[in-house]
Amino acid sequence: ALPALALPFLVFLSGLALFQGDREAGGLWRALALFGIGYAIYALVQEMAFPEQLLFETKQYYVGSLTGAFVNRNTAGTFFGLALLLTLSLLFRTLLFDRTQHALVMAERSGRQIALLFLDIDHFKVINDTLGHITGDRVLTALGERIGFCLRETDTVARTGGDEFAILMEEPSTLSAIVDLAERVIRNAERPLEIDGSVFRLGVSIGITVFPGDGRDVATLMKNADTALYEAKAEGRHRYRFFNALMTSKLEARQRLESDLRLAIERGEFELFYQPKIALDTHRPCGAEALIRWRHPERGLVSPLDFIPVAEETGAIIAIGNWVLGEACRQAAAWQREGAPPLKIAVNVSAMQFSEGELASRLGELMASHAVDGATIEIELTESTVMTDPQRAIQVLTQIKALGVSVAVDDFGTGYSSLSYLKSLPIDVIKIDRSFITDAASDTESAQLVRTIVTLGHALGLALVAEGIETEDQLGLLRDCGCEIGQGYLFGRPMPAADFQLWLRRGGVSPPQ
Repeated sequence: ALPALALPFLVFLSGLALFQGDREAGGLWRALALFGIGYAIYALVQEMAFPEQLLFETKQYYVGSLTGAFVNRNTAGTFFGLALLLTLSLLFRTLLFDRTQHALVMAERSGRQIALLFLDIDHFKVINDTLGHITGDRVLTALGERIGFCLRETDTVARTGGDEFAILMEEPSTLSAIVDLAERVIRNAERPLEIDGSVFRLGVSIGITVFPGDGRDVATLMKNADTALYEAKAEGRHRYRFFNALMTSKLEARQRLESDLRLAIERGEFELFYQPKIALDTHRPCGAEALIRWRHPERGLVSPLDFIPVAEETGAIIAIGNWVLGEACRQAAAWQREGAPPLKIAVNVSAMQFSEGELASRLGELMASHAVDGATIEIELTESTVMTDPQRAIQVLTQIKALGVSVAVDDFGTGYSSLSYLKSLPIDVIKIDRSFITDAASDTESAQLVRTIVTLGHALGLALVAEGIETEDQLGLLRDCGCEIGQGYLFGRPMPAADFQLWLRRGGVSPPQ
């Protein structure tokens, strides 16, 4: 055991000595010292053949919650806490790797299977960004315990990263047993979880790989489980997927997309299209919604449905969102200089960009640099973004309103709005989701829902925008309800700025084909 213990103990002694001499640098060396201790204990366990059940089986789900428990004991956000988190995560991954290696050897001898499941919490970053890392750690700890209750005594779970867990399932009796485990984990995760007065419904995505069919060594199995996890997330999250060979090529394509996406702003490949908004009483243009498009040099025009989810997962959505804000302000200023009629440009803001905390200040800087009046800009936020943390939303929206910018709640009626919060939010516009408009002219219940939303909006002093208008019958119903503004293919499809300007010159009655 001496060679294995020598380096960790040297690190520990060095850290201790330096900490005594330099208190300012102590956090780093304390973390290294802890790693030395942890590694030393681990080496001793291996050398002494200590019963594995102590670490892995009887209380295996504590491996998943231990990181959160340690971090909560320390000052949130300190370097020491971060270093300890990384240290323990490294230790857990090492333990999981060795445990999986041992299970592979036993499965090879017995001719049986093992399954490796990688788990990722859907949209966990939003929880961390809006409610803080301490609350996020408590959510992770609670989820780790729930996962533990789903397991057999012989299964192992480890928290392997920020919001990532891994489950090692030894000798599953059938493929159905693996499916049952994945479904149990998803069901348990989505049960309401209350922490500090906030109620969470967590979604979990799971990637599954099975020995020997998907790989005969630990590294390959882990890589393939990660690939299957990406596939589950790409297909809409809140589901499980088994690995198959086709996923590898899809993952490679996604990785190329991520790489290209990071360079797209630098290369000037993004552009904004504008979809007209029409005042329903006069049938005249009153604004437009700015919609991003990606003109890829090889793939042509890439649909936002293909790249926006990737941008949200990678964090690139913040840089893209900032570019959209700047370009919308630039275009608004250009149209003003050219004598275009007064128009309000609506810009969609992502949940991540909204929770970042710098939206109001950045918007103010962009408006000042382009000499744009606040009355020409409208910020659109989804209902779920606003209602994730209503109190925080009120603060940010109040700052935005102080700039003279109006605020719209998009996709209204599809989320979980609280009327008590809705009346206190500093918003100006409700956008009725297209799902209500589609059947409104032919379905009595849908029509009544639209009338109710319009009545509610007017009672709160808000303007109404109906999106997805495609027929004259839908238009007639919305006019009768008193809806002020319409948007949809009946008036015009999203179009480049030059085409939109031409459409305006024609009076907004004959969109270019």
